Amino acid sequence: ILKRGQKLLFKKEFDIDKDFFTEESPVPKKRKIALRVFLFVGSLTFLLLFVSAFSFGLNSRFGSNIENVKKIGLKEAQEFFFDALKFYETGEYDSAIEKLNKQLAIVDDPDAYNYLAKI
Repeated sequence: ILKRGQKLLFKKEFDIDKDFFTEESPVPKKRKIALRVFLFVGSLTFLLLFVSAFSFGLNSRFGSNIENVKKIGLKEAQEFFFDALKFYETGEYDSAIEKLNKQLAIVDDPDAYNYLAKI
């Protein structure tokens, strides 16, 4: 009995051992090719997901805590803005401009630009 992918070298059947007259097909089986493609695509997908997760800052649990650094910067910017408002209300415009510029160095704020335009 011939297996799938084997061909008979001679068309006539002999009483001799048939395995001697058969040869394996040189073409790899479809299952092996499908498995190799699946493993390649799966590993490539995993690699892309891994790289994208770390590039979007999802590594804060594992690496440096970037969120706390951003919050500290935003708190300082907020303090600069409120200090600038106090200086603006008292008429100390040079100090208000200095505080607003410090805030704008941390974060772009349209309100800070409005106050700079007023001053």
